[in-house]
Amino acid sequence: MNYGNTELVYLSSIGQEKKFATLINQPHTIPQTVEKEYTNLRRLNEIDPHHVISPLASFSSQNYEMYATNYI
Repeated sequence: MNYGNTELVYLSSIGQEKKFATLINQPHTIPQTVEKEYTNLRRLNEIDPHHVISPLASFSSQNYEMYATNYI
């Protein structure tokens, strides 16, 4: 699955119950773009937890940024 020019999206599942999406920046993505998206989703979830899923975790290094969230 691809999320435009910003991130690659990988879907995974554990059994039938747990499904996850992991979003990893594209090589040409401006640094901190994915981190800002992660922070924004956490804030939007605080405002409206019924309609916005809060990301579970994030990771960043010098070259990569990624975060994981539940997938519905």
